[in-house]
Amino acid sequence: MIIQLILVCSLFYSWLSQTASAWTINRYLFSGRRITSLSSAAFDFSSPAEWDKFYQTEEETNQEHVEWHSSIPLETIASYVTPDSKCLIPGCGNSRLPDVLLASVPGIRISLQDSSTICMSQMEKKYGSSIEGYYCGDATKLQDQFPSMEEKFDTILDKGLSDALFCNEAWDYWISSLLRGACKILKEETGIYLLISYKLPKSTQEFLQELGAEIGLEWTFDVLEYSNNRVGLSMAKKA
Repeated sequence: MIIQLILVCSLFYSWLSQTASAWTINRYLFSGRRITSLSSAAFDFSSPAEWDKFYQTEEETNQEHVEWHSSIPLETIASYVTPDSKCLIPGCGNSRLPDVLLASVPGIRISLQDSSTICMSQMEKKYGSSIEGYYCGDATKLQDQFPSMEEKFDTILDKGLSDALFCNEAWDYWISSLLRGACKILKEETGIYLLISYKLPKSTQEFLQELGAEIGLEWTFDVLEYSNNRVGLSMAKKA
């Protein structure tokens, strides 16, 4: 009887683990047009090779873009960006956000960054010289990609990037690295870090506030009416 009970518990735990993993993958790859499922529940969100494969598949199947958090309109995000500003989109993916920014924010200068070489090649082919810079590298080491900036960024738009980092077991380390690097390339006093992500639990908000107090970011969470039970738009101002 005891052996049978152990076997049942073991099978249930195995099923629960697989189900949770699959749910996590689908949850973090929500598209405005569809749910994009990956072939393996063991997808490594931190692997450039995994993302290269993902974007290559998107291209081969004629999927134009994956829009994370489509419940918050791109036009709403663009409304938080001031004219004639310098803007960075780390972990840009193939979102249409640059289209909307270029169309609705006069004089904006956009830089795109992603760890996937295929993604960046696709974006450069699409936008050409209308984008100020294309950077392929690790978003948790932004200070290394922009070591000597004559003019820092007015705005950094994080749309789904932090969600990918939250999937890591050591997410607090990676989020800390991302934001520390972001602080070094944001303008003093006026720089804005805009975060569009899945709803942040209270403990995560407290972590971001504690980190912000240390590095000079003042957070405001769920700042607009489009924030809902699933997705939130949060903002941190460079102190």
